Amino acid sequence: MSNGKQTFGDYLLQFSLAVDIVDDKTFDKLVSIIEDYVRNYLKIDNVSLKNKTMIDENVGLYTVSGHNKGKNFSVWKEGKITGQTAYAFIKKVALWVVDKNRKDLKDPESQHVDLWSGVEDLPQSKDHKRHDIKTSIMVPIIRENEVVGVVEFETMEYFEPTLTAKKELTRIANTISRVQYLNRTFLAQNKNTVVALKSIEKNLSEASWPELTKPQIFVAFSSRADQDVVGQIKSVLDSFSNRARLMFWDECNDSGKVDQQIIRAITKSKFGVCYFSEPDPGSVQEYIDNPNVIFEAGMFQSLTNSPREKPIGWVPIREEKSPPPPFDYGSDRILIIKRLNDHSLNQQAFGADLKRRISALLDKIEP
Repeated sequence: MSNGKQTFGDYLLQFSLAVDIVDDKTFDKLVSIIEDYVRNYLKIDNVSLKNKTMIDENVGLYTVSGHNKGKNFSVWKEGKITGQTAYAFIKKVALWVVDKNRKDLKDPESQHVDLWSGVEDLPQSKDHKRHDIKTSIMVPIIRENEVVGVVEFETMEYFEPTLTAKKELTRIANTISRVQYLNRTFLAQNKNTVVALKSIEKNLSEASWPELTKPQIFVAFSSRADQDVVGQIKSVLDSFSNRARLMFWDECNDSGKVDQQIIRAITKSKFGVCYFSEPDPGSVQEYIDNPNVIFEAGMFQSLTNSPREKPIGWVPIREEKSPPPPFDYGSDRILIIKRLNDHSLNQQAFGADLKRRISALLDKIEP
């Protein structure tokens, strides 16, 4: 490096100011570039990045890269600063530590001095120093006037600081500070995005949302059912065409098995109308329940009792002269067909009852 020229540290700092998104891969790559630079051009043997962390509710440092990567260490012990890196972190000062007699810093008889800030109460702890290290430089990482970590540079050669070297290492620390902040912001935003997506997915599967189209009513009845009743059902439902879409079981004529089409139609429907009865071949005026309609009604009964499924209500319709209900759906009031003395359908009474039931169902989802 030489005065008056742009240094690599300047380029690093410009890079950190130019980027907005830094993922883990980018951050690791930048640290690797910095390590190569200080090793090849500044003759630094080891670079170690340490971040502020919490250890048992106490402030400490966590080694992000370099020697002892992945390890934590305390900055205070029994009321005393644990070492020089901790000192740089706590006091917010840069240190350029050498032995006054140019010895190895781990030598038991070495006397450490600071040539950067002139610290006089420098800790003499040598616990975290590697063998053969003669110069140890610690630059605090400061963001918004708060120390968030320390970058430590170690070399096996004895070096004394120059103004250019101090500025360059400060630029490197500032670059790491800026890029690390961007990395943490990216990780936090990415985590929040994942959480938000899971919340959306959960709400989609569990919550009830307003229909963007008219709700569908699925209508089930036997092919042998009383056509007067079926006709009246269709007439009443047609009067709600402005509020609902109608799907009759005999209109499931897409390619594929009819039973599978009916199952899909039921699960896509908001409501159901099931006319169970058909004439009993062995009796003139008695009725039995059609097994296909029983199956379809069973689906509605099951799905309307599940908060995760789409159908929310259905209307069971049966003839009065029918066997006991095929299953327990007492919570759903059965609409009994009203007939006149000649056993013909009382269209007015049945139509009015059905219309009230359908209107009540639709009112459940409409404001």
